[in-house]
Amino acid sequence: MSLPPLALARPATVAAATELLRRDGARALAGGQSLVPLLAARLTPAPTLLVDLGALPGLDAIARDDDGWLRIGALARQRAAERSPLVAAHAPLLAQALALVGHPSTRNRGTVVGSVAHADPAAELPAVAVALDGVAVVAGPGGARRETPVAALIAGPGRTTLAPGELIAELRLAPAAAGERQVWLEFAPRRFDLPLVGAAVRLAADGDARLTLAGYAEAPLDARLGPLGRPALEQADDGGGPARRSRALDRAAATAAVERLLAAHPPRDDARAPAALRRRLARTLALRALAKAAADA
Repeated sequence: MSLPPLALARPATVAAATELLRRDGARALAGGQSLVPLLAARLTPAPTLLVDLGALPGLDAIARDDDGWLRIGALARQRAAERSPLVAAHAPLLAQALALVGHPSTRNRGTVVGSVAHADPAAELPAVAVALDGVAVVAGPGGARRETPVAALIAGPGRTTLAPGELIAELRLAPAAAGERQVWLEFAPRRFDLPLVGAAVRLAADGDARLTLAGYAEAPLDARLGPLGRPALEQADDGGGPARRSRALDRAAATAAVERLLAAHPPRDDARAPAALRRRLARTLALRALAKAAADA
């Protein structure tokens, strides 16, 4: 299908972009891999103005700040983040999830920040951003700037708390703690499809676990499950080599914690999957991700 009639602007500065986005019916365009297909299929209200952010300078960086947080600019491509040594070292959860986002050709154009701003409840990156305590650095008209947690930014399917004239200039992600293991698992009906459910697990060195689910609810479901295993223990290497560290997951405690979480939060029920299937997928993926995180320690 062709795009509906609309105007296109390509501002050269963030200030100019925010002024354009104040107009009624204006929408930001970064990589376009989420928005353009929806517009072509007439699945979202057509904007009167697309504000192409592609010419804005300095927004494609992937770097670490002095506090160790990962900084991902609004125009940083998903493929660049997927291949970044910084992402692999300090946000392995993001690297794992990016490898499963869409098709490689869409990752070459799509942006990490754009996916977060699109707020699709089934998408991997909003859930990963929540799991990593993501903070959106928001630019607004008149040089205004504010920071808001991604968990507070996402207001529901396809909705955020961004005000007219605001755009996400940068995403900041908390670095992995020492000894922490991060795992992303998902289930999709076909390769390259959006997952029906995705599960992000962060398992600390002391056995404390955190679970974030994509696709299960109207927004990423994030919960701390508490201590689910013994702290890492030193074990002698059978071959006479150096000691290695391992972590034992209390499977009964893990199962009980996941069951409590799912019982307290009913799953989505829609055309893609009934609630019962989503609940079963969430349980299976969460327990597998916890077990993998423990085994990888």
